[in-house]
Amino acid sequence: MIKSTDPVEEAALQMIDRYGDDALHEIELRILELQYHDRPDELELWRSIRDRLTLITAEPQAGSKH
Repeated sequence: MIKSTDPVEEAALQMIDRYGDDALHEIELRILELQYHDRPDELELWRSIRDRLTLITAEPQAGSKH
């Protein structure tokens, strides 16, 4: 597992490690639950984690020819 000093990036990486291709779906479920329970602080955090995961998964992998 890759480690990061950024807690948002670390959370995104942990979600990838734990859920693989379903990580984004799992994050979306957490976001929906937090919206339902009116938890704005946690909601903002999970939106940041979702955005970071999207960036991480969109970046070309090391050694990629693209």
